[in-house]
Parts: sequence; C-alpha cells; structure tokens
Amino acid sequence: MRRAALLLAALAVGCGSTAARDDLEARLIVLESRLSSAEQRVDTVVTLRERIEGLEAALALPAPGPDADVAARLAAVEAQVVALEGRLRALEAPAGGPPPPPPDAAPALPAPPGAPAAPPDGAEVDVLSAGGGGLLLVRSRAGLHRVRLLGIEAPERADVYRQRADLRVRHSTAFGPAAVRDDAAFEASRAHLEALLQRGPVTLTYGDGPRSEGGTLVAYVTVTPPDEAPIDVNGVLVREGYAVSTAGHLRGPAYQELEAQARAERRGLHALE
Repeated sequence: MRRAALLLAALAVGCGSTAARDDLEARLIVLESRLSSAEQRVDTVVTLRERIEGLEAALALPAPGPDADVAARLAAVEAQVVALEGRLRALEAPAGGPPPPPPDAAPALPAPPGAPAAPPDGAEVDVLSAGGGGLLLVRSRAGLHRVRLLGIEAPERADVYRQRADLRVRHSTAFGPAAVRDDAAFEASRAHLEALLQRGPVTLTYGDGPRSEGGTLVAYVTVTPPDEAPIDVNGVLVREGYAVSTAGHLRGPAYQELEAQARAERRGLHALE
C-alpha cells in the first residue's frame, strides 16, 4: 500500500509551484501515516479473507495514464484510504455493538486542493468517489470539486450521528430510528447513488446559478444513460426512499411530493423497522 503513496511523492517533485509541492508533500506524509496505521490494524483482523479484502480495497485503483494529474491521483488514493478505514472500524467493532469512532474527524471525502472555478451549468464531470450524505468528489476541466446533492439529505455514518445530535434527531424522524443505529442505512443509500452514477455521463446544474457552501458545490446531478431519458439523481434518491427532500430550492415542491409517495409506499429506507 505504501508504494502508491511513494510513487505519488516521486511524481509530485517538480510539479507546479513550491507551495503546491509543499501542500502535496504534507498530504502525502499524513496519508502515509494513516496507511501505516491501517496496515497495523489490518494485522489484528481475525481471518485472512478480511485482511485480504482490506488490502484490496486500498489497492483497487485504475492504472494511471502517462498524463495523469498528480493531485487527482492523490485525491483518489485518499478516498480509498477513507473507505478502508471505515471497513476496519466495522471489523473492529464488538459483535452487536456500534463501530468505534474514527481516530480523528476526517471528512468522508478529501478536500480538493485550491479552489477551481465551478463548472458551467450543464457541464459534464467525472465522478471519482461517492461519500456520505450525498457528497461526491468529481473532476471537471477546471480541477477537482466536492459536490453535495442539492435539495436532499441522505443518511450519514453512525459516528456522525454520535457527534451531531440535531442531525440524529432529524434523520431518525425522517427515516426511522433504525437508520441512525449503525451504518446500514448509509451504506444502502451510497450504494444506490453509486449504481445511478454508473449508468452514463454525469452533468451538474445549479437551478438559480452556481452555489457553494464552505467550498463545496451544491448542485442537481443528472445521469444520461445511452438511449434513455436523463435521470435526475437527486430526485430518484428521494423517490426510491434513499434520501429526503429539503426546502429552499427550485425543485423543492416536486421533491416533497416524491418523498410523500416513497413514505406512503414504504420504499427504500422508509421500510426499516
């Protein structure tokens, strides 16, 4: 696992300004430390199969092309490490109990370096990773962006609910108490999101113009499968019961109707007891 980080460190030398190199090197040092910690924790897992799966999760990255962007590759590696650490927390949890909280408050997805301009309305982006609460890491021609799905809220991990009582109460009311007890609702919602994103090219639209919250873009996400009508990913997650609607945006009334239908028909997470 350390070879990937060392390779990125070698590639980073000579790329961009001194400040950019220092930023990449600092992130690499932190990443190497986290990888070392993860490797030690893998050694405590009971079965060989679980250890192998954990290592594969960290190594399952596509081979980069000759012109691959160093920062983009580093962000993809960081996303893999976050996923690995989540799996390790679940494996280390006592039987029947919640997983222990993470050693630090690492975000579900890494923050992209710099602040590239928001892609124009309707621009196509490459999705690099999907995180908690409907959060995506994407790449446009301008660079890397974190994108939160506009107009919806999706389940978070259980350790997030332990830190945020307000969110725990809100999502317990929206999805039912079972949704905030462990990571099952989070994983189900994220899996549904990932399946939708794999169906075709992905584009972003903003409704009333590009919006950013704390450096994260807030957008409607559309997938256009071959020979099919475009899919409103945000709306489909609500309609199929894997997210709930929020107010204050152009599609709010429509999403509220979709949520009411999903709740009445006990779709997706609304079927949890």
